[in-house]
Amino acid sequence: MTLRAIRLLGAIAITACATATARAPDETPAGDWPAYGRDPGGARFSPLTEITPANVTGLHIVWTYRTGDISDGSKYPRKSTFEATPILFDGTLYLSTPFARVIALDPETGAERWTFDSKLDKTVRYSENFASRGVSAWSDPTASRNAPCAKRLFLPTTDARLIALDAAN
Repeated sequence: MTLRAIRLLGAIAITACATATARAPDETPAGDWPAYGRDPGGARFSPLTEITPANVTGLHIVWTYRTGDISDGSKYPRKSTFEATPILFDGTLYLSTPFARVIALDPETGAERWTFDSKLDKTVRYSENFASRGVSAWSDPTASRNAPCAKRLFLPTTDARLIALDAAN
């Protein structure tokens, strides 16, 4: 493939993505945050109004969760960094870890609902530190609510896999 063809394909892909994002309606339920930027355009804006400048000083920590996925570089060839934005989707808080695990938590109590381990080979020296930028969620608008994979999570891994998970379990 020529350099011109590669550039043309890249331009088409960028245009298609930008057009799809620009046209995608924000049908995100008010309390959900199903992707890094919350909505299809990545606006990072929440329509919720319960927390205000007047009451923010009254907030306090209700629970803490520790993934345990830590590397200082002494056991594995790279250090780990937590760079994911946890998402709230259909009443569950999801996050991914530097070792490519997905954890589902009860957002009110912090109780673990389930975990998924992608079995990332931690002995390989990847191009960057052990890091995960998070998961994204998607709902199949044609599926019945309790159908298998009606709601899915997508996890990109450091070893170049894209994993789709049933958000329920």
